[in-house]
Amino acid sequence: MLGLITTMKSRGFGFINSPELSDDIFFHWSKCIGGLKTFDLLHPGNEVSFDVQVGANNKPIAANVNPKDFSSDKAQALPEITLKSVLEPIEKTTEGDLVTYIADAWLEIVRILLKDPEGAYQIGPRKWEEIIAGAWSRAGFDQVELTPRSGDKGRDVIACKYGVGSIRIVDQVKAYKPGHVVTAEEVRAMIGVISLDPNVSKGVITTTSTFAPRLLEDRHLKDHIPYRLELKSRETLFPWLSKLSQEAADSASAAPAMWLGRNEAQQTQSFLLTRPIL
Repeated sequence: MLGLITTMKSRGFGFINSPELSDDIFFHWSKCIGGLKTFDLLHPGNEVSFDVQVGANNKPIAANVNPKDFSSDKAQALPEITLKSVLEPIEKTTEGDLVTYIADAWLEIVRILLKDPEGAYQIGPRKWEEIIAGAWSRAGFDQVELTPRSGDKGRDVIACKYGVGSIRIVDQVKAYKPGHVVTAEEVRAMIGVISLDPNVSKGVITTTSTFAPRLLEDRHLKDHIPYRLELKSRETLFPWLSKLSQEAADSASAAPAMWLGRNEAQQTQSFLLTRPIL
């Protein structure tokens, strides 16, 4: 059976629409051919083949989900960029897992993206959240939290800077393909997120795509931009990543000993990850 993906959630599930079914059908990453590696490559609008099975609640679910013309061999050998880890666990904390930001791995992924921007659409939503978390850490924030796949309350990344001029930013990451724009409704929802959290300085929506046309004509939205809410489209995201990457390269040239870090192999920077390391 064939269908189009209508919804993807970073929590590891999505929905498929097929003309052969009366309603959109649920699928979990574990039901993809190639598992999580394949799931992380899927986006709304992708055409997929799938089988229908009966789930635990006696409702139909999609199984053997596979992008059209995507062989199982290929699913097992997805681009290495999706497999790179920018996180390394250190110890458990009361809020999650203390991990290190692996500068070498993050920089390698960013350099690949800057060299081939279309590679951005081969990276799944969760991996993009990790890349953005690494970017905030690279930008000098003292603590960065990557929220769980579920129950994140509309916040994918939380970045904090302490001391004089302390700031706490919440970032909602939307890994969309070209043509799939961030809507005004999604932006309004983010305003709700930051309004309900009294300890948030600013909200950011980061997307690999762009925002809906005439969105800034909405007075209720533009009154929050840019000091309370920042919209970071692809045209802003990539120069930001490039700047951070260049600063890291300059730091390495100026102070190679510091670049090597405490284990003389790689520089790391700690931040909190509020989900188990898979």
